[in-house]
Parts: sequence; structure tokens; C-alpha cells
Amino acid sequence: MWCQFAQSPFAIDGLDQEQAQALLARLKAHATEPRFVYKHKYEVGDIALFDCLSTMHMATNTLHVPSQDHPDARLLWRLSTENLPLVIGKRAA
Repeated sequence: MWCQFAQSPFAIDGLDQEQAQALLARLKAHATEPRFVYKHKYEVGDIALFDCLSTMHMATNTLHVPSQDHPDARLLWRLSTENLPLVIGKRAA
């Protein structure tokens, strides 16, 4: 059983969809409290790296950037590795 949460499907064994959605909403509310949020104000030359498997992340103020010359435009490169990190791979085994 799946529920839609933060653009990703999640299921929680032993919970129906309504219970899973409620618990996930509580967990997201906790994880996104200001004390846990880091907001970066980019400056020329900055590089930001994060682990997509263990970090909730989102861009702000970039939805309506009309061109790459706009002051809020960003250059993004996505780097990926093959397979899961060794630590996660061991946990799953």
C-alpha cells in the first residue's frame, strides 16, 4: 500500500494509507522545524554538495527564472554514483 508524500511514494508496514500519511506528515513537520533547516544564500563561486539519500532538500525562488542571465539563475550539475553507498548496502543485506 502506497501513499503520496513529498513527491515520493512511501509505505509503512502495518499501517493503512491514512495512518501512514498521518505519521509521515508528523515526521516531515518535525524534520522541517527551523532548528533542523539549513538555508544557504548562494554567492558567486559557491559549491553545495549534499547526499540525496539522507537529505530533504528543495530550491526556493527559482520557479520563475526567465533566463540564465536572470540574477536568480543557478547552474546545477548532478553527480551520481553507481550502486548504493557501501554502508547502506550492508544495512540492507
